[in-house]
Amino acid sequence: MVDPILTVHGGLIAVTCFFFHSRLAIQDLSPMGHQPMVSLCGRFCISFNGEIYNFRDLSAELLSLGIALRGHSDTEVILEYIAHFGLEKALKCVIGMFAFSLYDRNTERLYLVRDRIGEKPLYWFFRPGKACICLGD
Repeated sequence: MVDPILTVHGGLIAVTCFFFHSRLAIQDLSPMGHQPMVSLCGRFCISFNGEIYNFRDLSAELLSLGIALRGHSDTEVILEYIAHFGLEKALKCVIGMFAFSLYDRNTERLYLVRDRIGEKPLYWFFRPGKACICLGD
């Protein structure tokens, strides 16, 4: 699946970022768990690999704040947690093994994130002005 991140400049559409993702579905087998995934607010796009062990607790916290989730995946939970609380706080609250790329459409920044131990691989290559390529297992 490809999700081009598009921005509009003076009527012209420029592709800022592409996400490609092949998924082994464990938590949510429905189409609502497909990736790459865009946050409810449309600001963030994520490609996630791994498992969030405490995603049910984080999901309950989001639901208590009135944030309705579309599916039942840990990917959606971390994505909406980031959208609501910010990346820094989300990473302090998340327990699991993971690597992900997160694109912020507002700031046009790409974040590459691994869990504290680095259990899930995240490889990247960057050539200024040309390309950034990120790979996981």
